[in-house]
Amino acid sequence: MTATASHSSPASAVGILPAGAHVSVHSRGGFYGISVPERGGLAAVIFTNNIIVAFLVVVGGFTFGVTTVASLAYNGALLGVLGTLEWRGGGFSQFVRLVVPHGLLELSCFALAGAAGFSIARALIDPGRRTRADALAASSSRTGAALLGVVLFLVCAGLVEGVITPWDLPLAAALSLGVVLCAAFWTMVVVRGRPPRVDADADADVGGPHARARALSRA
Repeated sequence: MTATASHSSPASAVGILPAGAHVSVHSRGGFYGISVPERGGLAAVIFTNNIIVAFLVVVGGFTFGVTTVASLAYNGALLGVLGTLEWRGGGFSQFVRLVVPHGLLELSCFALAGAAGFSIARALIDPGRRTRADALAASSSRTGAALLGVVLFLVCAGLVEGVITPWDLPLAAALSLGVVLCAAFWTMVVVRGRPPRVDADADADVGGPHARARALSRA
């Protein structure tokens, strides 16, 4: 939606960008020419900002998800506006080379942070037969694990954006790096998100459902 609006009315779309922001498709992204020591400082600023945004997305769950939705929508709108303006200015290829190496990973991290925020919101809105406090406690371990994973990968994304992106990677290399980092993140999510495996013998010892089924069959 923001991409469509930016295409039809670019002057109005620029209004949602942060104060002082500008789009320049002929400055090689505005990052190039930064010395290596300066890139380290830039990376620190970037991943600190991203971690703050992710934290706000998660904590937004305590507003019944309203702040979480607003934060995700605003950050998505920014990306849509910037991409469209760069495309209109003839610099979309350069935009891709600037954004994809770290952007796919950042968007994935924000998606997971959003899921954690919505988990909190669900515990508040629909705790089921439990109290809201019990529902929040039940989801706290998953939320904490998700936030830890998000923080670790956002640090990685910040390092890529501040240190590697300014080297002006070829388009194929930029795309490959972005896809590899994104795949690594979602592999972590899938592996760590699997429910714990229940051992059959342990289930029988504690009188689990399999043990009860066997007892009924013998009755």
